[in-house]
Amino acid sequence: MNKPELKIPNELTVTINVPHVDSMKAAHLDINESSLVFEYPNLYYLDLNLKYKCNSAKGHAKFDKSKKTLTI
Repeated sequence: MNKPELKIPNELTVTINVPHVDSMKAAHLDINESSLVFEYPNLYYLDLNLKYKCNSAKGHAKFDKSKKTLTI
């Protein structure tokens, strides 16, 4: 029996809902090849282990004020 071939994505998208935030000025975002940490002091903290290795230099983040979401 053959092993199934692993398919590694070439892009990952993480969307964080932040309904109590109007600006990202106080936010901290740290991404390395295996984890993503998002913190908004005294309000939100997310430490996410990524299943796939990422190149943080190629990533970007965008805050949508109307939807109150941060897309990374």
